[in-house]
Amino acid sequence: LTDDEREGESKDVIERVMVASKQIAIDAADRGTEIHKGAESIMLGQAWNQDDPQLVAINEWKDANIIEVDYTEKVLLNHEIGYGGTADLKADHQQSGRTVIDLKSQNCKPGANGKPRANFYPAFVLQLAAYAAVEGGGIPVASLIVDKNSPTVFEKLWTEEQVAAAFEAFKCLHG
Repeated sequence: LTDDEREGESKDVIERVMVASKQIAIDAADRGTEIHKGAESIMLGQAWNQDDPQLVAINEWKDANIIEVDYTEKVLLNHEIGYGGTADLKADHQQSGRTVIDLKSQNCKPGANGKPRANFYPAFVLQLAAYAAVEGGGIPVASLIVDKNSPTVFEKLWTEEQVAAAFEAFKCLHG
């Protein structure tokens, strides 16, 4: 191959990798949306795909933890500070009472024990703290992560201190 042919071949490989990468991202987003919509149906007592292992895991989590659903997919607005967002779920939780819960899906990687391990990122509590403030503050918040690779659900109830610090950080970032 000439130098020009090698360069053209390299550009072709790069282009194929870029196209494949974009498709993987689109597929991951589609799966996340599918899980999210299914979870909403479960919370509302509507029909859902009972052959989907992730949704079965969410339903089992709901049965074990949720007493009553207050709302799903509710737009929350803070007119005083000037922000808004859509909260996934507010429900009466067995352990924490009325709680604002945000659902995320992740490709969880195995931990040292070989079992999937979820990542709870600081941005999660920033979002939830902002929602809690709209709800009047003082309400517990939790993140729920569904592993896209296994029928596993992880839950993290954020502490009052974490939520308070996150809301202060949110106000600084927002301002």
